[in-house]
Amino acid sequence: MRGLSDLARGYGLGLRDLLRQTEAVRYATTLGTNALIERTGPKLGLITTAGFEDTLFLGRARSWADGGSSKENKDLARIEKPRPLIPREMVAGLHGALTLGKVYGYEDVLFTDMGGTSFDIGVITGGRLRTYDFIPVIDRWRTNIPAIEVKSIGAGGGSIAWVNPLLENSLEVGPQSAGSMPGPACYDQGGQEPTVTDADLMLDYLNPDNYLGGKMLLDPDLSAQVIEKKIARPLGLNLVEAAVRIRRIVDARMGQEVFNEVALKGHDPRDFVLFACGGAGPTHACGFAPYLAVKKVIVSPYSPVFGAFGASTIKIRQVWEKSKTIKIFQWADQFYARDIEGFNGVADALKELALRDLWLESFPPDRIQFSLKLDMRYGMQYHLTKILSPRMNIRGPQDFKEICDQFTEQYSAIYSPEATFPRGGINIECFYLTASVEASPWAMMPARLKGAEPPEGARRQARSAYWGSLGGFRSNTSLSIG
Repeated sequence: MRGLSDLARGYGLGLRDLLRQTEAVRYATTLGTNALIERTGPKLGLITTAGFEDTLFLGRARSWADGGSSKENKDLARIEKPRPLIPREMVAGLHGALTLGKVYGYEDVLFTDMGGTSFDIGVITGGRLRTYDFIPVIDRWRTNIPAIEVKSIGAGGGSIAWVNPLLENSLEVGPQSAGSMPGPACYDQGGQEPTVTDADLMLDYLNPDNYLGGKMLLDPDLSAQVIEKKIARPLGLNLVEAAVRIRRIVDARMGQEVFNEVALKGHDPRDFVLFACGGAGPTHACGFAPYLAVKKVIVSPYSPVFGAFGASTIKIRQVWEKSKTIKIFQWADQFYARDIEGFNGVADALKELALRDLWLESFPPDRIQFSLKLDMRYGMQYHLTKILSPRMNIRGPQDFKEICDQFTEQYSAIYSPEATFPRGGINIECFYLTASVEASPWAMMPARLKGAEPPEGARRQARSAYWGSLGGFRSNTSLSIG
């Protein structure tokens, strides 16, 4: 509510007046993701009947591979399933990048968001969000929260740097995080651990007197104390060397994760534009961008609140799903199914549910648009491929042929044309109906360039900052945007 009150004051309104003019309040939080990454959160319990006490320890058959790297998954002798959350005794920014990419005219965008605890990665190709994950993996946990595919790792401004005695005192960063409370040591809120933000402050990338626009002061002495005590002294380094290593480690991990995420989807990162978002993203963009060899990095003026900005650009959209197996192509007979009622019955039932639910949310039918996606596979195959159905309803076998052609095209693009297996037949396994509510198009006010040289009023005091390529600290003039 405090944030809403601040927003209302910015528009010269009272809070009640602002809310009267508000159609919907969109709320998003990373609390759940952070709890999984950091292994924190409330103590959980699971009550089972006799004989099912080990259900969580057994887990999914392939849970040992969830969230692991290819190298870890090949080490079958040592790999382990994730430790159960309950012991035996528990994508808004990407839409913003899509919107901003269209404003700038970029169709292929790498979205990154470095916050306090996590580093999020998303890929936009051809001006569209093409990858959805209906059982996303957060760190090493499969979660039953269907979402646009965004990968999250434990790397943020609050990630804690620590010396690992089990690996010959190697320096590591994360996944543990100081969070926002107590936060980094420099926040002077009781934090006792060195974090990425403390390292950035030691290298003068942050202005201690103008953090959050001057609303919060940072204490460099506290950062120096914890880095000296817990990193520099144990490793035999000076303070600057320790801060540089912390920063390089977290930048390298982020850069490698972004590269893997893009390359494993069959893309070349050099063909993309990098969006550096999040409170810490712009500070580290020049650190992880070289791992991708991108030609352009864009920092949005909304970077610290990019998730909220993205949420404001999202259409109101809900998904209804139903499992039903329909074999729509039989190879032996070269026969396309005639089960028209089976297909249309599921699609119509989902549409009725959507209209009912959205009517209860005060959205009339004339504002609702529908699209249908299908989980499909070749017979005898395990993996499913999701396609956008060219038909909401079926009129005859020719419509089933169009769906099969769409599936073959999508499957070929992902796995190559040689991997298609029409002899196994083609099945529909699950229906997903998406209902979107039409809204006024989002518009951004263009800013006009006022010259090659910044105005004198934008200049702030000169400060030194560490430049590794130049061999140390160099003086810089900081500028304000506004």
